Formats: sequence, structure tokens, C-alpha cells
Amino acid sequence: MHYQYCLENFQQCPSPLAVGPKGTGKTTAGKVFLALVGQEEKNLARKLTVAEAISHCSKSSFPYIYDDLDDITEVKSLINNTFNGQVRITTRGTWSPKTGCMLTANTERLLALLSDFQ
Repeated sequence: MHYQYCLENFQQCPSPLAVGPKGTGKTTAGKVFLALVGQEEKNLARKLTVAEAISHCSKSSFPYIYDDLDDITEVKSLINNTFNGQVRITTRGTWSPKTGCMLTANTERLLALLSDFQ
């Protein structure tokens, strides 16, 4: 679903989360989707800061895939900044997201992150 359409019609755009055991194809599915639109190298990343991810989401309308969650606090911040099209003002300028992100996580890792988060 298109990010701007969701914002205009529903005032929000949730981030899909692909969860499953290691080796079940979560990352591969994301890579295939991005490859179909010629964006694999630009839009699939691990270990980006929230600011870098938000910067990316403000420059492209292609979804960004945050692969293999490892920091629930950063992911929460990223989702909060893209969920409702929130404008972010920084010393570098004003960023307005043009897309959201898709997240992937291994079941065991996600459960560990969530238990640590509480």
C-alpha cells in the first residue's frame, strides 16, 4: 500500500513486521521485492541510526527495510517518526517521511528484545 495514500485516508501508516525462525525467508522476501523495483542495494540495511533511517525515508518513496532488529528503542523511534508522517526538525533541516519501513526479526531475538524492553 502506498505510504501517502495511507496517510491521506487513514492518518497513519503502520510498519509491517516479518517475524519467523532463522532461515524462513524474511530477508529474502524483502530483497526480492526491492529487486523487482531496482532498489535492493539502497533500501535494505542493518545497523543504521534512527537519524540515518529517517533521512532515507524522507528522500525516497520506496519502502525501507530494517533487517534483523537488534535495538528495540531505535526501532520504536523509527516507527514513531514514520507512522503518522510526522515532520522532524533537526539542525540539518526539516525532514518529512515519504515512506515507512518494513521490519524483519528472528522469533527468538524479538522475544528477547521485548522481554528486555519491559
